[in-house]
Amino acid sequence: MSALQQIRVIHAVLLLSGILWASGCNPDQDQEQYFNGNVEGKITDAATGQPVADAYIQVEPPWHDYANAEEYFLMNYNYFDYASDDSGQYLIRNVPEGSMYSVAITKWPGYNQKVIRIESEGKKTVRVDVSLDSADAEISVAPISLEFAGDQEKTTVTIGNTGTTPFYWECVYEDWSWFQADPELGIVNPFSSTLVSVYVYRENITEFPAESAITINFPSTGETRVVRIDVAVGQ
Repeated sequence: MSALQQIRVIHAVLLLSGILWASGCNPDQDQEQYFNGNVEGKITDAATGQPVADAYIQVEPPWHDYANAEEYFLMNYNYFDYASDDSGQYLIRNVPEGSMYSVAITKWPGYNQKVIRIESEGKKTVRVDVSLDSADAEISVAPISLEFAGDQEKTTVTIGNTGTTPFYWECVYEDWSWFQADPELGIVNPFSSTLVSVYVYRENITEFPAESAITINFPSTGETRVVRIDVAVGQ
């Protein structure tokens, strides 16, 4: 066999090997082994029947179907996060078959979360229409006046939620030089509260008594609260 013929044979073998490798590692074929069902539906307001847009839909498979955490999160990544459109409709493609799944529908502020169980049926489309019950956030902030006497340099403010839907909050203040809130933003879940520590840096105050304020905004509800800060002369 001449050198040219040997080169042609090697080239043919490499080409065939590449074709076989590609056919064995085709991502679409891998997906066909796992992802072969759809979930679709419509999200509506339970009281009015109107569509609910931008509702967050999370489909989560049972943990025991996967050999390890890496495989679980790899598979879950493909259908973890979806949202309803302006007409309340949603479509989740490529859901693995043969298991029960939890479907959590969340839209807040404004609605209670709803969690249901479904079973993926092979290459079929499972329809899940969900109506959400309305919910309200009930905000409380206490105290609304902080007095730092003597050498006191720290106190706390409690942000509470006695409502049935979570809310966002954030602290805003103009003067960063002599006091600070920690944390400065967060989420408060229903029937819970969070503590915000307020620190005063007396060495940065140029004139006593000093006064300022922290504005706490609640973007999800459009409300605000103002916490007054008064610092007396240290001992």
